[in-house]
Amino acid sequence: MAGLFDESSYLERYTDVREAVASGQLHSGLAHFVNDGYLEGRSGLAYPVDEEWYIKTYPDVALAIKSGKVRNAAHHFQIFGFNEGRIPGRAFQKTVAQWRDLERKKSGDG
Repeated sequence: MAGLFDESSYLERYTDVREAVASGQLHSGLAHFVNDGYLEGRSGLAYPVDEEWYIKTYPDVALAIKSGKVRNAAHHFQIFGFNEGRIPGRAFQKTVAQWRDLERKKSGDG
């Protein structure tokens, strides 16, 4: 799963999984991702987040940072943004647009 999953960043982001692996309840972060995490909407990778672009594009995130609800744009994307379908930075816009276009065509909406 090289390129699709990063064990160390997965365990760093998802403390519940890290604790379950440490206690022996789970064999590994990869086992969790394959069996449950993907279906739960968890990301197997830590995407690089363009902090300035993300905050400018998503003003609600700037407010969440200011209020202390999240530490920064990267933290928001890891915890919420990925599941909300947000884009981590300008560099991903074209790729995400292509994927969304494919999804629309597949569902018959386009």
